[in-house]
Amino acid sequence: MRTRQIRRKKDRKPRNWHSDAAIEDVLIALAEDGHHYSAAQVHRQLVERFPNLNVPDVRTIRRHVDEVRADINDDDASEWHAEDEADFSEARAILDVWGAMLARRVRSSDNRSIAVLTNLEADWIIYATQLAPGLKPYATGLLSRLLMVRYLAGRDYQPLDILLAMAPWKSVEAHAAYIDALEAGRLPRIQFAEGLLYEIENNLAAEAKAKAKAAVPTQVAATVPTATAAPMDWSEEEPLETVAGLLEVVEKLLNQAPVSGPATPTAPDGPMLNQQPGRSPGSQPAYLPEVD
Repeated sequence: MRTRQIRRKKDRKPRNWHSDAAIEDVLIALAEDGHHYSAAQVHRQLVERFPNLNVPDVRTIRRHVDEVRADINDDDASEWHAEDEADFSEARAILDVWGAMLARRVRSSDNRSIAVLTNLEADWIIYATQLAPGLKPYATGLLSRLLMVRYLAGRDYQPLDILLAMAPWKSVEAHAAYIDALEAGRLPRIQFAEGLLYEIENNLAAEAKAKAKAAVPTQVAATVPTATAAPMDWSEEEPLETVAGLLEVVEKLLNQAPVSGPATPTAPDGPMLNQQPGRSPGSQPAYLPEVD
């Protein structure tokens, strides 16, 4: 069984490889991702992401990549396996996040290998899960990457600490409060957190849509009378216009029914509305919905 390490921010100065922090952070992330990218591939990724910036050459990148990987011990870089976990609940949490990341990469036709997860990545997934309970699996994976890159770069965690404290994934209001403060310049921005915030926003929108959809059948059932429906409670939160409209339709239909003719038969469960010509006693009136 593998015991999870407690990772602390390393006592070292920021690497200061490049004047542009964005390039440096991407370089560190790709360097850590050694089971996917070589130094030449890291260089290609940087050129594609930052076409207008001065990207280091392949030789310089190889030196930086070696430096990052030297900080990652053999256990960190080794492949993670669920059966090695001492805590099976943590193994399940890692599998959920990893599965979400795998599914997203498969859908995006990412050409890099997706069948490997390192122990370092697994550790940060658990930290992200514990720091942000309630966050969806894919968003948790994005958060774990942000935490891991700042750890490897020796950067300050404060911007991420603020995000975790405000927990914008908990509600639409919490998300709006964080975004408003961010756009007003009252909070520090986080490199590459846009994808995480976008994912959180999409998750909140999907949850709101699902709740609204789940509430619709109950409202419809309460406002559409049928021959076998129980008495309606008009005191519920239904617009009065809807009630008035239903009554108006029924009134018009009643006025169209013949005035003279035989008395309306009485069904076993109570009196029916005026019977229409040509319909047998006890049959469903044409203006009421058929009941299975």
